[in-house]
Amino acid sequence: MTGNLQTKKLASGKEYYYMVLNFRSEDGKRKQKWISTGLEVRGNKRKAEAMLREELQKYKNDLYSSDRDILFSDYLQKWLEQQRSSVSQVTFEGYSLHIKHPVA
Repeated sequence: MTGNLQTKKLASGKEYYYMVLNFRSEDGKRKQKWISTGLEVRGNKRKAEAMLREELQKYKNDLYSSDRDILFSDYLQKWLEQQRSSVSQVTFEGYSLHIKHPVA
């Protein structure tokens, strides 16, 4: 998961920071989640960056904690499906062979 800060100008004319989180869903499609920081742009860049780092860490911890009780082979299958849309077909097939026939 990655993230960045964006500014958004509201109808009132004030600009605010928003966190934009980029991730892949269970089916491998790219998704974005916009979260308001509630901070005005002027003078709050460091605070907004700190909030973004905290939010990314929170999602990272949630991602790994949900897979703690999963078999390694099942985790590899899940990972492989997530990679399908981001690698070439040849690379995907190579990964598939390595997962099915691991080297000792």
